[in-house]
Order: sequence, then C-alpha cells, then structure tokens
Amino acid sequence: MEFLTTLNLAASPYKLKQYIQNDLGEKYDIVIIDCPPTISEYTKVSLLASDMYLVPMKAEPLSVFGLPMLENYVKETIQKQFEHEIKFVGIVLNMVIPTRLLYKKNKPIIQKKWKLKLFQNELKQCEDIVKGLDSDLSHEKYILNMSDLNVVNQIKNITKELVQKGRL
Repeated sequence: MEFLTTLNLAASPYKLKQYIQNDLGEKYDIVIIDCPPTISEYTKVSLLASDMYLVPMKAEPLSVFGLPMLENYVKETIQKQFEHEIKFVGIVLNMVIPTRLLYKKNKPIIQKKWKLKLFQNELKQCEDIVKGLDSDLSHEKYILNMSDLNVVNQIKNITKELVQKGRL
C-alpha cells in the first residue's frame, strides 16, 4: 500500500492502471493486486486497474454479508460510474477449518448464493501462514513455508482453477 500512496491516488484513480500498463505490462502477463477487505480508495483504484477480480473470503457471517456490498459497489461505482468492465471470477474460501461450526453453517449459504462463483479448491487454515503474518516482514522472510506440500498443492490447485475460470 505504500507504493499506492506514492502514486497520489487523489489526483487520478487511473494512476495504478497506467503504471501497470506502462511499467509492468512488458514484464508480466498477470499482475495480482491484494486489497484490504474493505471498500476504499485502494479497492477502487485496484478494481479500475483490473480486468477481473477474485474474492478470498472466510465462511463466516460477516463475509457472507459483505460480499453483496462489494458486488453492488463494483456494479454501481466501477462499472456504471467509471464505465469500467470487470469480471467477477469467483470466490476462494480461505482460512478454512472444515470441522468448525461456522464453516459448516456458512459454506452451504455461499454455495447456494454464489454456486457458479465458488471455487472447488480452498485454502485451509495453516499455522505457517499465521506465523509468517505475525513475524517482522521487514526482513526477507517468506510468508508461506513452501516445504509444506499441503499448502503448495492447495495454492497450485487454486491457481489452476483461477486460470481456467479466468481464461488466462
């Protein structure tokens, strides 16, 4: 987010899109922008710089409540107001604990409301991810322990599904 601050977002909501096109377009086929789970200037600028968006979410009531708000924001603000076409690729459940009551109760709600959008692959709760996020990120550390084959396989499967659904 520090980088986005230096772009002076107030001057133009298209600065990030211009930066990606002008400075990153030759180097990368795909650029992934991670946003906070709120509707904000960062979210708006990121959506305006994107062709599609993917929503990682927990199977819990606040996420189930918040997703329609995001969908409405994209429809009313990003698509109508800014006349920007963007595709909702899907939903990836993350921080999944399959035995947890919240997961068991809310996953069927998500499946029913967003049947075609819900990815089959999920990212399970992983202590290495949590530990990595709690550590001092100013040092060169990896957030994921790539020696954990379960995590690696989950991420590979989510990536394959994203490529398929996004037609990348």
